[in-house]
Amino acid sequence: ENITSVFQHPAALLLLIAIALMTGLYIFFEITALFICAEKGWRRERISVWELWHETVVKSVGLIRLNRLPVFLMLPFMALSVFAVLSGYLRMVKIPEFVMDYIKTAPLLLIFFTAVVVFCHIILFLYIFGVPHLLFTQKSFAASWRESLKMLHGKKLRTAGILYGYILLFILARAAALGAGIFLIYGGVRLSYPNLKTAEYQFQLHFRSFQEVESIAAGALISAFLCAGIVVLYHQYRKNRRPDKKPQPMTLCRTTLRVCAALGTLSLLIIFSESELGGRIIFPEIVTTRVVAHRGSAVIAPENTMASLLQAVKDGAEMAEIDVRQLKDGTLVLMHDANFKRTTGVALNVWD
Repeated sequence: ENITSVFQHPAALLLLIAIALMTGLYIFFEITALFICAEKGWRRERISVWELWHETVVKSVGLIRLNRLPVFLMLPFMALSVFAVLSGYLRMVKIPEFVMDYIKTAPLLLIFFTAVVVFCHIILFLYIFGVPHLLFTQKSFAASWRESLKMLHGKKLRTAGILYGYILLFILARAAALGAGIFLIYGGVRLSYPNLKTAEYQFQLHFRSFQEVESIAAGALISAFLCAGIVVLYHQYRKNRRPDKKPQPMTLCRTTLRVCAALGTLSLLIIFSESELGGRIIFPEIVTTRVVAHRGSAVIAPENTMASLLQAVKDGAEMAEIDVRQLKDGTLVLMHDANFKRTTGVALNVWD
């Protein structure tokens, strides 16, 4: 009903198209920058941040041409596939829980949804070399699609194996990094806090902060890692010869700059990771711990009921959290689950 109402208002539809185009351009800006970095690396060329910014803007804007615009139709496919790792923002696109609950209760709908997800993976795999071809040449979207199919001809299993090998390698490297992080954090905490209970609390605190930073860094690295792998395969399948390596002696100045850049990036990552560590830097004086009654005072009274809310007031909670769902006839009810089984013993879906 909501979708239908949008199509009934031309202004809303035009605004929706404009937002979709801007969002797509924003995401492709990130993807383009990653592919340019990978291409420069393959060519053994250096590029400054300003040059990267300029070239990315030019190539991203170049996608807004009639014969190249269909590439934006690939974004919904990316959102429903593992290839969303090409963009951190696409990874955040998720189907709402209540929608998935509904899909899981309908076998035919679940089969259809699974088929759609598989189809998205197949389409993106077949276009795996299309994006670099579109960016590095002035060809149309149709030409890039044909080129990708041509390059994959007879090499689909090999390419899939290599890409999954890259992902597995990255997972192993990430696991090793997490293991090293746990070891270092625990060792540092135990040296700083002799009391075991205090040490355990501090370890949990610092490890959560480490996980926040690590997840952002891992998302950025897997994107760059896969783009680099795709670019390497792209040139190998086209039988392009990689330029010879030029010796570049590491001077004290260059080494210092690289170390400072790495430390500066890590510092920004910690500050803006929304972790406990970063929060202390940005908001050092603000303490806003509040007592919230989850679904009312659910331990003592039935959850999401007037009794649980009144009990939360008696308990001295500062606020109460309740859940709202909608019945088939539009009536709103206070209910957490999508099904009444747990709270009433009757296995009936809310929307039924």
